[in-house]
This record gives sequence, C-alpha cells and structure tokens, in this order.
Amino acid sequence: GTASGAIDIDTSSNGTVNIVGNLTTTGAAHDDNTGSAGGAVNIDTSGSGTIAVGAITTTGGAYTGASGNGGAAGLITLNTGVTGPPNITLNGTLSAIGGAKGASGGTQGAGGAITISDPALLGGNIAITTGDTAGNILFSSTVNSVTSTRTLTLTAGTGDVTFNGIVGGTLALSTLTASGANIDINESITTLGALVDLDATTSVDLASGKSITTMAAVNTGTISGAIDIDTS
Repeated sequence: GTASGAIDIDTSSNGTVNIVGNLTTTGAAHDDNTGSAGGAVNIDTSGSGTIAVGAITTTGGAYTGASGNGGAAGLITLNTGVTGPPNITLNGTLSAIGGAKGASGGTQGAGGAITISDPALLGGNIAITTGDTAGNILFSSTVNSVTSTRTLTLTAGTGDVTFNGIVGGTLALSTLTASGANIDINESITTLGALVDLDATTSVDLASGKSITTMAAVNTGTISGAIDIDTS
C-alpha cells in the first residue's frame, strides 16, 4: 500500500489559519504487507498568528489479509510559537489511530502523537484520541473553555497524557477525562463539573504545589493507577 500524503500548513508574520472543514489522511490498505502509514498533519504559524481547526483525522492503513500488521497513524501538531493569549481553538475531534491488524493475527498500527504546542481554547466538547496503541497526547501550554464550560476527553492507549500548562485557570472546563499509560500533570486543573477522571495503567503524577479542583458540590472524580504526588 501507499502512505498517504502529509498535510503541512505554514504561515509567517502574524498569519491566521481558520479551517472550518475536516482534514483527513489515511494510509493505504495492504493484503500482503504491513498497512501503510497515514500522513502527518502539521499546522504552524509565527508572529502573533492564530489557529482554529475542526476535526483532524490521521489513520494508518489496515492489513486486509489473514495475519499482518496495521500501519501507523500520522502525527498531529498544532503550533503558533506564541506564548500569550489562547491562540489555538479546537472545534472538532482530533484522532490519530493506527490501522487494523489482520483478521486472524498481527498487531494494530501505532497511534500518532498529538501535540498542542500553545495556549488552547475548547470551542466545543472535545475528544482527542490516539486509539488503543502507542501515541502520546501533549498540551504544552494552558487549556480553557471558550464562553461556556466544555468537556475534554483524552484517550492515549499505551501512550502518555501530559499537561504542562494550567487547565481551566481562566475559563474552567466542565469535566476532564483522561486515560493512558502515564498521566503527568505539571500545573493545576480546575473544572466546574464534578468529574475529573484520570485512568492510568501505570501512574498519575501531580507536580509539587499543584492541585486538582472540582467546583461542584459533590466531587465524583476518580483517579486510578499508581499515584505519585510530587512534594519535592
């Protein structure tokens, strides 16, 4: 099979990217070899540029024979290079899932890493997934709702989920659900709803001096996996 082409959108000097429709890459299916890789999606601005996107999907090609491996999904990277006000708006699902294995054996393709490099706003209830296999999800900066509370659901399979910026510090989320091998929380999280559900197969690591706060009267939040509260 043939790997799908990548999507690379670059602007310079205060450029703005506003994508209302969907972006999709899919690796070709294969019946006598590994499914092909899905193309990466990279959107990059500079200066004081902003990015707004709908759904983005990268999918590895399936193995259509009896026993063989699916192809890897492409990476998804959104980057403005600006550390100021929120300038990446998410209006749709981000999905990077590996291709299916053969009917009688093989391995599903690896999920693609999803990176949100700068302050992000949730324009709706957002799901981000790399499927059941490897593929990390990284928020390098802050995450907030737009004008009303939004839900955020993250599924990283055997990959990790990392928050390097404050979540809900300006406009709180409604609920936060995250699953993966490790969940690393390096800044505080605030939700207006009662649910913060962190499901890690290995560990949940909350950095020293940081907190997870739910504003609802009843806190039904759950955390699973080994808990590492860093007080060093």
